[in-house]
Amino acid sequence: MATSPRGLVRGIRKWDLVAVAINGIIGAGIFGLAAKVYALIGTYSLIAFVACAIVVTLTILCFAEVGSRFDETGGPYLYAREAFGPTVGFEV
Repeated sequence: MATSPRGLVRGIRKWDLVAVAINGIIGAGIFGLAAKVYALIGTYSLIAFVACAIVVTLTILCFAEVGSRFDETGGPYLYAREAFGPTVGFEV
């Protein structure tokens, strides 16, 4: 009888990741946010959404690059711990 290795399984399927990303980006606030933004800045609201999308895309690309450099699990905690030490990692 084969025993399975202990520890966290680092696996996520493509469509699971897509669903998590869509949920994180859209959430429930999308239904009221567009009306509030339009009320505040009018027709420039589309430009504001595009500008925010660019900033979010750059942030995601940074996380993807840093995440590809580590074999351990931990996400932002791991990145902060390796860069600044265990105290900062704990604070993150």
